[in-house]
Amino acid sequence: MSKASSSRLSPWLTQRWLPGPPLIHFLLLGGLLLALSRWLIPDPLPVLGPPDVGRLSARVADYANTTGRSPTDAVLEEFEQMELRDELLFREALAREWHTRDQVVANRLIQNTQFLYPQTALTAGAAVEKGLALNMHLTDEVIRRRLVQMMEQELLRRVDFAPIDEAVLRSAYSERIASLKTPASISFSHVFLGEIDETQAKDTLRSIRDANHSESDARAMGKPFLNGYTFQGQTWQQVTNRFGDNFSAVLAEQLLAMPKHTGWLEPIVSPFGWHLVFIDDFQPESTQTFEQAVDQLRWQLQQERERDALSAAINALMTNYQVRLL
Repeated sequence: MSKASSSRLSPWLTQRWLPGPPLIHFLLLGGLLLALSRWLIPDPLPVLGPPDVGRLSARVADYANTTGRSPTDAVLEEFEQMELRDELLFREALAREWHTRDQVVANRLIQNTQFLYPQTALTAGAAVEKGLALNMHLTDEVIRRRLVQMMEQELLRRVDFAPIDEAVLRSAYSERIASLKTPASISFSHVFLGEIDETQAKDTLRSIRDANHSESDARAMGKPFLNGYTFQGQTWQQVTNRFGDNFSAVLAEQLLAMPKHTGWLEPIVSPFGWHLVFIDDFQPESTQTFEQAVDQLRWQLQQERERDALSAAINALMTNYQVRLL
């Protein structure tokens, strides 16, 4: 079709419905074509990802140090999703310019700026502006975590959580009763003998029993112990944390062999040395009643609701991005 034919066609198409000069019709037709092209070919979504390799490596190292093993493929995939999630929340917080209005961020920028320019006298406001101009808010991990947390809180504020009623709590209690345990606890005192041999430790215990010494009197036959001498209501994990695995294991073995769970045990060695232990009380593990567990259940259910709501909100935000994985 020739240019002249096209010029005659465009006004003819629009003049059938609207009067006016050809220029107006050309403009109208051009606008319609532009709108149609944008509808058919929308602007590309901003790209999110791939996850930062450095942060992923840090997660992998932390996992290996904590568990003593390398992460599985499933764990690595979870780490990637966590990095994408944090990057999304970080970007959304930046888009809202929260980094320019939050005092925690401001304090961090001031600290960083003063570290870089120790000889320069800057007001707090000038230090913040300097930090922002240097894009410190984009690279500082403390600021990043702060903005991610702020965005999480904002997304949760938008959710109207209904109260958790008793019927829901009782249903959760029935479902989770196997895990609702009060851990075993032990109360004991000890005489610290230090680095002597086992024979000497047994001789000292024999002397205490023969003289029928009380725990406080027997303590005078030992040495000072930095962490104290009396421990009430300790879980096995707490005992292990204080005295080590071997002490905890031998203590449990001897305790369970005692008919009344009270009295002196045979000497036990720990990384500190030898101990003479007197058992005051032992409470075995027990299942919590509903009344004992209700506060824990309410907290668990609320945490799960917030986790699910936050996940749904983040997934909705993800639809505004083109996500790229490694």
